[in-house]
Amino acid sequence: SIMLVGMFIVKRDNDIIMKKQLAANKLLENAADSAVEASQAKTVFLSNMSHDIRTPINGIICMTEIAKKHTDDEEKVKDCLNKIEGASSHLLSLVNDVLDMRRIESGKTEIISGPMNVTSAADECCSIVYGQLAERNVGFEFVKTNIVHPDVLGDKLHLKQILINILGNAVKFTPDGGKITFTVEELSFENDEAVYSFTVKDTGCGMSEEFLKVVFQPFSQENNAERTHYNGTGLGLSISDQLVRLMGGNIAVSSKLNEGSEFVVKIPFKVKEEIVPEEDKKLFGETLKSFKSIRVLLVEDNELNRELEKVLLSEKGMVVETAENGLKAFVKFTG
Repeated sequence: SIMLVGMFIVKRDNDIIMKKQLAANKLLENAADSAVEASQAKTVFLSNMSHDIRTPINGIICMTEIAKKHTDDEEKVKDCLNKIEGASSHLLSLVNDVLDMRRIESGKTEIISGPMNVTSAADECCSIVYGQLAERNVGFEFVKTNIVHPDVLGDKLHLKQILINILGNAVKFTPDGGKITFTVEELSFENDEAVYSFTVKDTGCGMSEEFLKVVFQPFSQENNAERTHYNGTGLGLSISDQLVRLMGGNIAVSSKLNEGSEFVVKIPFKVKEEIVPEEDKKLFGETLKSFKSIRVLLVEDNELNRELEKVLLSEKGMVVETAENGLKAFVKFTG
């Protein structure tokens, strides 16, 4: 009986070891599959980006050459400058997407809460959308529902980045004759915390069921004809998803191919009413009346940026002095 018991124990231990080994093998297999998928996605991403980045750069180079050859034609030069501005903005957005993703993945992105007004933030996003739709036949409706506590503590910059990204996609993928609806709603208020939902619904090209499964994964882009018209990094929605999570919220999407999409972002905000002293209000108001004759020390190591920033500040009436680095700035400031 002792031998039988011993054989049973050995068999049981072998079974446990075998199950653990099978489980470990399955984890390794899943990890390998994920690594292959990530590698393939990055390969497609780099291929697309090499084309997407060259396109605006080529446009900038060509428009610059045309402008240099027609310096006596003011309208021609203005047209070239407008196109250069558009291409530059697009190129900057591509690079920013990549940098934002790297910051988030490295844990360096910080959510900084400060006083903000939810309605004002949404209005500013709408202003950008109106500009994008100025020459389009696309309906746009902005709906505000149950806004009781608009003044909250939140990261306005990142909130706008999330909303502009989603609204921008709706603009891109909604054809003329379609409609976009942007709804901001206060869902609940409890323990000085208001939960808001931001819903963007469009009647655009929609997404397939297969793509919906990976829509928030980095570098994801649906392989269809729309990509040839709307180049991008495939990082926008992934960045938005991660920013929403950093804010303690969540984002969901529903879509049908050729029927449209709906994105719903829910984010909690602390509500805090701050009473600003009258003397502070007066000082703040006086500060903003005019920048004329205000002395500014501009510190910038890039010569081109330094020149540009000096011009922009001078146009506001400021008296600008410049320094190439911190040491020279310190000498000027203390001298």
